[in-house]
Amino acid sequence: MQSIALFFDRYARAYLACDATVFAEFFDFPCLIVDSNGDHILRSEQDLENYERNFVTSLKEAGVREIEIECLRETAFGTAEAFCSNRYRVMASRGRLIGDMEYHYVLQARTNRWRIKFARMGTLHSWTS
Repeated sequence: MQSIALFFDRYARAYLACDATVFAEFFDFPCLIVDSNGDHILRSEQDLENYERNFVTSLKEAGVREIEIECLRETAFGTAEAFCSNRYRVMASRGRLIGDMEYHYVLQARTNRWRIKFARMGTLHSWTS
């Protein structure tokens, strides 16, 4: 099975595409995302696409070019579940910071791949677009 670090590297790179349709492979439905706008129960790929659409549009408009990931904590619970906290630094050209935020995840292994079951926004250090 792929490492959690590789999973999140692929997940962050998916945001660089600025395409809301590319995220389904990273989630296990139904799933729950808690962010600054509330609780979002996502039951399908279409729900996820609708959820991601505004965010990826804002990234595209801000000119996102790079996302740096820092793993703050990773804890495995056997071989099929894990908890992970990441800090993301989202940058435009020439290293201009767009956003700096933390997210916490519960992952489950499905078909030999990690998938997000629960995601919760942690500290929002900055966001400018």
